[in-house]
Amino acid sequence: MMKEAEFQEYLGTIRKEDWQPLFALLDDIDREINFGNLHGMKEGTGGQLYAPYWESSEVVSRFIKLVYEMHIVFSFNWMEWEQGNEILRNNAQNYDSLDSLTLCKLITTIVRADRFNDGYLIRCFEEGIVQKILVSLKRNVEN
Repeated sequence: MMKEAEFQEYLGTIRKEDWQPLFALLDDIDREINFGNLHGMKEGTGGQLYAPYWESSEVVSRFIKLVYEMHIVFSFNWMEWEQGNEILRNNAQNYDSLDSLTLCKLITTIVRADRFNDGYLIRCFEEGIVQKILVSLKRNVEN
């Protein structure tokens, strides 16, 4: 995984056409009704208990696959990144005011946080946060 300074350089090397598979998800996100399902506690055949878990929709799964394939999830201290937490909590946030590095840091934060808070990524899709980030990232790339 790249560190932040390396990632900033890497961002400049990504061609516009390389972003298109990720941006193509926007139409699918617009049409998606259900970004994931919560499966409840259940008992296995041997008596073991399975804790509740979230199952992502196909569009969410494709998003995760693409951001990792494109290497836009990178290593930085996202848990301590207060600005990112403030941005993600602010319902009135203007994502168009953010640069591509910050938008990718937000993607990294959301994807990584989901590992510790199952369903967080799905909630960010449901609340339109991921879509807003992708729309702003697309504007940045095209300009």
